[in-house]
Amino acid sequence: MASTAETDVAPARHSTLPASSVLSAYFAFLMVLPARLIIGSLGSMGAPATLLSTVLFAWWVWDQAHRSRRAAGTWLRRITLAFLLVMLLVYAHAMTLPLPGPEISPADSGMLKILAMCGLILTACDGIDSVSDWRRLLERMALGGSLVGILGLLQFATGQLLVDKISVPGLSVSSAAQAITRGAFLRPSGTSTHPIEYGAVIGMLIPLSANLAITATKRKTWRWIQLTVMVCVVGVTLSRTALICGALSLLIVVPSWPRTARRNAAIGGIILIAIGWVAVPGLVGTVRGLFTDLSGNTSVESRTNSYGVAFRFIGHHVLLGRGYGTFLPQYWILDNLYLTFAIETGLVGLAALLCLLYCGARSAYRASRMFADQEDAMLAKALVASVVSGGLSLAFFDGFSFPQSAGCLYLAIGLSGAAVRLAARSSAPRLADGWHGSRGESGS
Repeated sequence: MASTAETDVAPARHSTLPASSVLSAYFAFLMVLPARLIIGSLGSMGAPATLLSTVLFAWWVWDQAHRSRRAAGTWLRRITLAFLLVMLLVYAHAMTLPLPGPEISPADSGMLKILAMCGLILTACDGIDSVSDWRRLLERMALGGSLVGILGLLQFATGQLLVDKISVPGLSVSSAAQAITRGAFLRPSGTSTHPIEYGAVIGMLIPLSANLAITATKRKTWRWIQLTVMVCVVGVTLSRTALICGALSLLIVVPSWPRTARRNAAIGGIILIAIGWVAVPGLVGTVRGLFTDLSGNTSVESRTNSYGVAFRFIGHHVLLGRGYGTFLPQYWILDNLYLTFAIETGLVGLAALLCLLYCGARSAYRASRMFADQEDAMLAKALVASVVSGGLSLAFFDGFSFPQSAGCLYLAIGLSGAAVRLAARSSAPRLADGWHGSRGESGS
């Protein structure tokens, strides 16, 4: 009796859910509209992208109920549903606690955000029916990253946020945009709420742009321009998070590049640093100081001093936490999603989150080994880097409290599940020849 480690291979299926178009619209809402613009009456749930992802969960459930036959399952879908079950238990546990009044509404909206998160992952994982749709969505994500990258470079060059002048009928500003500087430089934030979030998003999208540039046969110059813009933005955000996550993304994808491409990329990187040194005096020194002038740095000390505080809170509700969303900023700002998640969801919730991140990265990795087409394999490898980079960024700030960083990570995880399912389907003819078994994908 055969079983699968990653996916149950099934013939092509016909979904009632046109996910690629809906997910493209979601990503456009997420990246184009400034994150501060929301439907004011809905509070923290009022961002158009958040509303759409919430609807996606109901849509996914409806789609599953109206299928003519059971779809091929993936471990990522199962882990996502298990994660949702854990978070429902966390919510139910929180409702049995004597929560202060200000925490009740955040707990409710936190549960809705978890549904939105799972809806986004499940829709991406199960709703994309063709490799071409999957590839096209990844190309759109890379394009979106380069466009907000151009905006970030304009912000850096002009010293103005620019997005604070944008208004959309029906949407209100949730919080005033603030210009954040480091040294003599404005830290760009694109359409994000903060430069750290902006840097984390660019770090997740860089590997997609990089591998699209490497494998491009058409519009190759444009692909390299997109990548160059995003690499430049990582530098000018003056964010440790952006620099570390961007570097990690490239470290994951670059070893799989041809030797010539690796050499050209190294030369190009040196040229960009030299141009920055000459064109923007003080920039390279400021970036270097982010990692050399750590003693007495208030940002670093704030994070390290938070560990003792976090462990004391975790000890109050070890297994299921105090409720997702209930550890309010006025209590303490930890700048570490994993610590916050352990406080709010306990060790059980933290373990479920880590399993979800691991399964997302592993799904993309398995797909990169299974795809017959080299371009698709490279894109799957880029998704590995996106998920790992996004997961690492959560250690530096509360990424789930920021819509763009959270949405990009959820979408990358869901597309990783779609990748392994589509790769298994496209490789099905080779499975009969023993290729599947040689990869260790099935067992008895």
